[in-house]
Amino acid sequence: MKHPVAFLFLGIIFSQFVAAQNSTVETRIQYIEDLKIKITADPQSKSKEALNSAYKSLEASEYMENSLDGQLELVIGDYDTQKAVWPLTVSMQTLGHKDAVKIEYDLPYSDVIEKKYVLPEQMTERQLRDYEFNVEYYDALFRKDSSVLYAELYFTVTHWLSASEYRIKPVECRIYKNEKRAKEILTLNSAQMQSRTFVMSPQIDVRSAEEYQADIARVHTALESEKLAQPQPQKESETEYTEEKEQKGRLSFYVTTGMEPTDLDFSDFDIKENPLDSIDGYLTWGMGKNFFTGLNIGYDINSLYKSSIYSVGVLFGGNLNIGSHFRPYADTKVSVRTDNAVILKAGGGFDIIMGNFMLNIDYGYNWKLNDFESIFGSGDSDVQITNFHAFSIGAGFTW
Repeated sequence: MKHPVAFLFLGIIFSQFVAAQNSTVETRIQYIEDLKIKITADPQSKSKEALNSAYKSLEASEYMENSLDGQLELVIGDYDTQKAVWPLTVSMQTLGHKDAVKIEYDLPYSDVIEKKYVLPEQMTERQLRDYEFNVEYYDALFRKDSSVLYAELYFTVTHWLSASEYRIKPVECRIYKNEKRAKEILTLNSAQMQSRTFVMSPQIDVRSAEEYQADIARVHTALESEKLAQPQPQKESETEYTEEKEQKGRLSFYVTTGMEPTDLDFSDFDIKENPLDSIDGYLTWGMGKNFFTGLNIGYDINSLYKSSIYSVGVLFGGNLNIGSHFRPYADTKVSVRTDNAVILKAGGGFDIIMGNFMLNIDYGYNWKLNDFESIFGSGDSDVQITNFHAFSIGAGFTW
């Protein structure tokens, strides 16, 4: 006989344990509010210890409600042809508060139909007929029977800052197609849903000043933790290369000065024999992502005490931005000088960029045609071509 009694005793304990585990949010919150009434009536009672235990029990659990048989409601609106979605709202009522949870989301056509969505203008005649039928069919079905789809909401509950205030935090919401074998078609995570608070009536506060301050600190910490947990926009690195932002044709204004040695034998290079030859100003503007064109105005320093020689030219080139600070390029230039000469240049260089300020280093191999008029057949002189190198350095601005 001892064994049946023992089994009966264990059965009672197990059933109480299961009942405690299956306690709903409503019963647990109501139990807490009832304890607070007892504490108000008898501050010396042991209900304060039970209250702290009840709070821990409330907050330690994760709860689930189902729109088929619980406090959860799933409402599906009419199809939006512009967005190709059905708007849905998931809301939960608890302890007389209608929207203790409210989630609004656009359910894509492709998730409901379980087929890839194609723009109507790209559909074949058959696809378009099927699409229109599906929209009409499910619109009518949702209006007639909302249980065609159902929702499961998983959430936690925390006692919040004000007296008798509680906060519901959605953890996950799953949308199912209610078929013979239920099929999950959408899952929303906590980052896609908002927490909400509600206040019980009457509001009963049995906290001491110290407990109230502790609640302030606890709520502040919880909000900060949630804020940090949210996905943050990626901070752009100053040196990070992004094609959309950084890769563009050269847009700049700069001034250079340089020299024009006849050969590149630097072992016997003498700065006195290779003085600065010119000062040039450039204005370039981008053409698409990798090309640029521009204008050039120059002055020949060697003509300072003679008849001044100026030049005007046009250039075209291509560039590649590497990071945000380095921009190599290659270019060609044609310029006409006031001493009746034409200069053809092929070369390249690079810009060192610091914000909108830039330094420029350039090299060009040049062909000098001495007689502008003869080039175009308007004179009798023979055209003489001389070759030379040109190195320059400059500074300016870029955008």
